[in-house]
Amino acid sequence: MKIQEGNGLVWDAQILSLEGNRMCLGIKGSADAEHLNLVERRWVSDGGNEVTFCFPLGGLNPLPRQ
Repeated sequence: MKIQEGNGLVWDAQILSLEGNRMCLGIKGSADAEHLNLVERRWVSDGGNEVTFCFPLGGLNPLPRQ
């Protein structure tokens, strides 16, 4: 998925864990995990920036149509 911070920074990321109002992400090209917090129905980075998500459709092995 793609993650975009309010400051314009975009990451390719994968959810590593989700517990309550805390999410841990693996960021492509980084050895460190990024943590997000759910604050008043918005996801916020540890740096205080609001974060939005994009889940691209498709993939390498899409499900066959029936």
